Amino acid sequence: RREADEKPLAAAKREMIEETGYRARSWKKLVRYYASPGFLGEWMEVYLATDLTEGEAQPEDDEKIEILRIRLSELLKMRNEGQIHDGKTIIGISIYEALRRTGKA
Repeated sequence: RREADEKPLAAAKREMIEETGYRARSWKKLVRYYASPGFLGEWMEVYLATDLTEGEAQPEDDEKIEILRIRLSELLKMRNEGQIHDGKTIIGISIYEALRRTGKA
């Protein structure tokens, strides 16, 4: 979630550090989309973070987050078998896969 005057990329960086502890040297916006067009005006952005370094997560008290490292091939299999239900995850995986195929990732 973004703070009132926070830019989307700054929020993505802050959230990644808070929730995972990871930091990235390189960021690329993959997509901006409406989560529920026609119903909400809320949009989301998905970023690709690369050249990662590990750190210590600092989640909010109500956030219970388990970090899993999963190969892209396994994520694609999970997506294709309907095991992933989160829209932003499906969108992010799909766009990243397409960019990798064309050498643009």
